[in-house]
Amino acid sequence: MRRCKVKVNLESSVKSLQTFMANNCKFPPDEPRIYKGIVLKGHRTLQSYGVKAGHDIYMHDCIYFRRVDHRSGF
Repeated sequence: MRRCKVKVNLESSVKSLQTFMANNCKFPPDEPRIYKGIVLKGHRTLQSYGVKAGHDIYMHDCIYFRRVDHRSGF
């Protein structure tokens, strides 16, 4: 697992964090950010999710959701 420790203003948007990490930590900008099991939305601030100093935000390389159709079994 790669780690990138950053200092960020908690009033910053999730999108600005994504852009910063893409430019400085070489993380793809569209990877979902997850905090306490919630996928963070780009327009909201980090503070609006309750992020505090020292907290971790996780990123996943790829998340696949598969819809199950009970009629066909797939």
